[in-house]
Amino acid sequence: MRLELRDLSCGYKPEAPLLPHVSMTLEGGEICCILGPNGVGKTTLFKTILNLQPPLRGGIYYDGQDMGHWTPKKRARHMAYVALAQEPDILILDEPTANLDYGNMVTVLRCIRDLAEKGFLVIFTSHMPDQAFFCGARTALLIRNQPLLFGPAEQVITERNLQTAYHTDVQILRIITPEGVPKTLVTPRFF
Repeated sequence: MRLELRDLSCGYKPEAPLLPHVSMTLEGGEICCILGPNGVGKTTLFKTILNLQPPLRGGIYYDGQDMGHWTPKKRARHMAYVALAQEPDILILDEPTANLDYGNMVTVLRCIRDLAEKGFLVIFTSHMPDQAFFCGARTALLIRNQPLLFGPAEQVITERNLQTAYHTDVQILRIITPEGVPKTLVTPRFF
């Protein structure tokens, strides 16, 4: 299963798209974490993928088929917005860990990883870059008035990119756990 966004422009005004020229390809069994500050277009991108809002340009393709011509029933058969009962291929989760305590946040992130291991494509938004590392997610970083950055978390989530997106000084720490497992953490830089 392959989901492609081809030169997709999203937003409310054709003359000024919120997200212009978004292109990315995702496969079943992958996780994609969409990061970005409030108001940059994360939910607008989801609404466009789900066909709740028409694209301003470009298209969304499922295994090469243009989803713009699909009926709502066919789209719902393959794509779910936080509903597993219909057994979709693609799960779209808008801030699934918002307002959760730490234990429940970890439980949800483990569930996301487990679903990907079962072959689901999971796309979720977050304000926490650490979650992309925890899930081993490919990452789309939305920065206001800049092209979308997309790729492996290690390449997209850099100190410079996060500072540009969130206007705050951060540091990325790469550590080795006592068990010998490498981990990446993002933390504010305190002086």
